[in-house]
Amino acid sequence: MEGGPDDPEQPPSFPVVTLQGSPSSREVLRAALPRIRRVPEWGGVLHKSPQPPHFLPRCLVSWTEDRGPEPRSVAWTPREKLLGAGDELPWFESDVYYLGMTIIEAMTQEPPFGAMNEEKIMDMIIIGEHYPKPKEATDDEWSLISQLCAVHMEDRISLEEAIDEIYKLQRREINFPVESLEESPSSRKLLASITAKCERIPENEKLFRRLLERLERLHIAVAPLAAEDQRKKQYVDITLLFLQLVKYKPLLERLAKCEIVRERIFHLQLRLTEVGKEVNVAELPTWIEDWDDDCENQFSKLSQLEANSSERGLVKRLCGKKKVQEALFALKRSIGKRGQSVEMKQLKEATYARVEAYSNQAGLHLFDWFISRDEIEYNDKVIEAEGTFGYAHHGT
Repeated sequence: MEGGPDDPEQPPSFPVVTLQGSPSSREVLRAALPRIRRVPEWGGVLHKSPQPPHFLPRCLVSWTEDRGPEPRSVAWTPREKLLGAGDELPWFESDVYYLGMTIIEAMTQEPPFGAMNEEKIMDMIIIGEHYPKPKEATDDEWSLISQLCAVHMEDRISLEEAIDEIYKLQRREINFPVESLEESPSSRKLLASITAKCERIPENEKLFRRLLERLERLHIAVAPLAAEDQRKKQYVDITLLFLQLVKYKPLLERLAKCEIVRERIFHLQLRLTEVGKEVNVAELPTWIEDWDDDCENQFSKLSQLEANSSERGLVKRLCGKKKVQEALFALKRSIGKRGQSVEMKQLKEATYARVEAYSNQAGLHLFDWFISRDEIEYNDKVIEAEGTFGYAHHGT
């Protein structure tokens, strides 16, 4: 550990006798820092981001880095310490109380109890009078603070529970409108709608959830940014493209376009990695480590779904002969796509054969110029006025 016991640059320390080897309090807190850093949303705070995403994790980091053996004044001192019950043993429950007071200080921008003199503060704490709710605190925030600053130490939540609750609060509170969508839904509402849609497409659920988890983790760092900030624009663009991918489609269409979905997800993951770097949020790239397994899961689920579907069921969900033809065009075109496994190709060929026979589409000719609309990325900006069959968009 840097600095000796008399190093003026180091805050004072004390032995944590409840742990094996009685490590110093500074060593314990330093050991906790890597665990806290693994929460990606707090990376911006720990890396001294100029725009801390939320005061709650900022308080947690401040408490972790600056906590000494004794609070700065009576205002930060829990009841058990004032009564002398904690003199022999440095309890973590007392540190949890200190964390709660640190949050109150950050929320109100003044020390706990304000300008009240220390004798009166001490009397309030000793008789067990609850701290009054600051006007700046929401009900959810105050519920958490009350659990941290409970009068009796046995009623306080653990530090691990506090971290979990802080994480939940910050995720729920920070939001921004997605103005490019109708009615400008909130970013949280949009992510929640994507979550619900993922479950309806079982073969892609793992691929989708890897991306969704990263969007949720980066949300806390992106939300406070200005609407015109390029990092936020990139994040929103990725989310909107993802929203298109999770729209439910009949199984035959999904089988035909499974490679396209994988390619799009992979591309969006790479783009999201760049956004993470730009907002100084360090992430472990676990999605790339799980990529092959998730792709294998896609094939396995598609095989099961196809085996459990009758020809009638596959065709009926397409709603019309034209849709059936379009789906068969896309499926036949995808059979020759490079990079797919032999098993996937065989699955597509078998499915094509039985649907073609059932729907009386034998001899269906695949035009060389046919391109599925899902193979084209297009933006929401209309080029000109409405045409015979709809609007024209820029596409690639």
